[in-house]
Amino acid sequence: MVCAGCPRECAFAVRPGRTGNKLGVVSRSEIANLFNKHRRLAAAFSLSVLLGWLVGCGPSGPEISSVVGKVTMDDKPLANATVVFVPLTGGRPAAAKTNESGEYELNFSAGRKGTIPGKNRVRITTLSDPYEDADGNKVPGSKETIPIQYNQQTELEFEVVEGQRNEANFELKSGGKIVSSPEET
Repeated sequence: MVCAGCPRECAFAVRPGRTGNKLGVVSRSEIANLFNKHRRLAAAFSLSVLLGWLVGCGPSGPEISSVVGKVTMDDKPLANATVVFVPLTGGRPAAAKTNESGEYELNFSAGRKGTIPGKNRVRITTLSDPYEDADGNKVPGSKETIPIQYNQQTELEFEVVEGQRNEANFELKSGGKIVSSPEET
């Protein structure tokens, strides 16, 4: 369809069901109004994102405190386990993967180590889906080897003290119920 008075084809030229015009032809002024309306919407969205970033979602984010530790099961280091701290007061969880010695350091976000101070519920799991590493190599998933009382129905809590390096060691015991998916609980 051609816009009224315009020799070019236009994606915005037809509006079916437009009252007052059987063909649904849109005038240039209506197209200009449409573009201006979206320009204002884009500007308003950009402004709200900028204001949100300036008010408190900037690179510093909430105050966090460092947390390191070691996880063992039956007195042996627990390698390749995921440790997750979930603040009971709300906020973003922090997580880490244990190394071969069972040691970890919590990651809050890119470049920020630690978690939100206060009481945290702690979940420890070995369950993971397959994924690709940074080099594009396929890494197989792993089954759960840790009893449910340390992950899906965790009994673990840790008080993170503000402004200091916290050490949170967890000595797990095998022998409890092991569940590989939330549906099994």
